[in-house]
Amino acid sequence: MGGQPARPVRVGERLRKLEAVERLASGRGELEDGDLERDEGSGLPAHRDSLARTAESDYIFLFMERSRPVRDEVRAIAWWALVGAAAGAIAGLVVGGVGGRLAMLLLRLTSPELVIGATSDDGFEIGVVTTQTLGLLAGMTMLGAVNGVLYAAIRDWLPRRLRLPLWALVAAALGGARIVHEDGVDFTLLEPAALAIALFVLLPGAAAALVVLLVERWIDREPFSERRLDVFVVVAALCGTFALVVGVLVGVAALVGRVTGLNRVLRPVARVAAPLALVAVGVAAAVDLVGTASRLL
Repeated sequence: MGGQPARPVRVGERLRKLEAVERLASGRGELEDGDLERDEGSGLPAHRDSLARTAESDYIFLFMERSRPVRDEVRAIAWWALVGAAAGAIAGLVVGGVGGRLAMLLLRLTSPELVIGATSDDGFEIGVVTTQTLGLLAGMTMLGAVNGVLYAAIRDWLPRRLRLPLWALVAAALGGARIVHEDGVDFTLLEPAALAIALFVLLPGAAAALVVLLVERWIDREPFSERRLDVFVVVAALCGTFALVVGVLVGVAALVGRVTGLNRVLRPVARVAAPLALVAVGVAAAVDLVGTASRLL
């Protein structure tokens, strides 16, 4: 309101200020010549008093950040692990489970009558709803929850604008390569084959996209501060069953990284390596998928 616009905080500048104030506060020396230099476009004050005053708030902020209680770290990690499991469980149930059954229904309608009653490659009777369907729904819920936990764990390493397309496309390629195959009846009896392939590439991609949307919607809220949301997230996460074990393991690793400071060391590398690794895995899966699809069509 009438003042100058806020200047983006630069990590390097904050660290220089922090080191300068630490030297003054501890009596280990005076400000060095380098502390008085003005970085181009940084707005760093060019005299000692101003430097000390402007650095004080950054020092306090960074000190509090470094001394964050372990219980707060546990609370934050538990929240994102539960959010990931809940988002994935919902996506797995709705898209993978219900969506998968609807896809099979559509393919039953477009395929010859002889497919009705045939056993699919996953052991389900095509065109018939049985108690095995419940097993399918439970399995998709668990797999989706694992997917959600993994996304929540590495999302900070992915560029914000690329999180949705990257996670969805890699999941589509991986899921499609895993599901589409030349053996069995799923992609030999079901017709048209192009529709069957398209559906079972689209479903894992859509499930992964829903995971990203739900996680991004919930994860930045204050942990365990909204009763209805908290209950919903916990119940949905519990439906992920085995995924909670994955969440605990990933959460423990994250806690160790934060407490020891290892996260700060690895973060710059991870932000480069994680997207590149996902792209590499996605491309390899896509090549395999295209090869299999070309032989089926």
